[in-house]
Amino acid sequence: MEDRSETTLMETPEVLKAQPAKLFPLRIDATASNGNVRIIDTLLFDSNCWPIPLSKPLNDSVEANVRHIANFIISDAEVIGMGRTVRHFTNRVDLWSLELQEKVEEQLRSQIWDILGGGREALEPKENIVKISLRLTVNNVLINDDFDWDTSVPMCPIEFANTMAKELNLPIEAPVVIATSIVEQLNGIKISSGQISTGTSAKIIDSRDQVANLAHVVALHRPAALDERTS
Repeated sequence: MEDRSETTLMETPEVLKAQPAKLFPLRIDATASNGNVRIIDTLLFDSNCWPIPLSKPLNDSVEANVRHIANFIISDAEVIGMGRTVRHFTNRVDLWSLELQEKVEEQLRSQIWDILGGGREALEPKENIVKISLRLTVNNVLINDDFDWDTSVPMCPIEFANTMAKELNLPIEAPVVIATSIVEQLNGIKISSGQISTGTSAKIIDSRDQVANLAHVVALHRPAALDERTS
């Protein structure tokens, strides 16, 4: 693994200083070699609030964050994998393996270094107005909306999503899913607009038609240390 701590500190010493909060999507799509486990996830990452505060040497500090977030993603997927039958709750699903942990870490590592080194700037919109399309499903509720986002106005996607969820009486998981989709699109990630929008709407759909949106927030707070399994 390449050690980039010295060059990064020399070229961008400001990364260790407090900066205005800025959200980035961290996207993961990792599959175990036996094909039994696949984790697809998107996390909102606040580059001004790291799970493990940045320090020198930067390379070691980044690696600690990469391991921590990778372990968080897999552990969280294990909990989400729990289900409920008529009589009882099923057990927590054991997804972790060293191989899967390393694959998730590899995908996180490059994205986090891009954030630190400014590599994500190329993904950011060149125009002030970005068209946002929401085509989401949360707990059997279909969320459909199109609107313009003015990047010159200091507006937080999470606050916007919380307001939208409250106004439409959406499930408690909806704000994170909405905010994640907005941040992805603000960072240049294109999504299929799907059905034609008829204005802002949220309606209940048949559970058989549901497509789950797995999205979580990490590093917007400092969670308690997780059990970092290494064997």
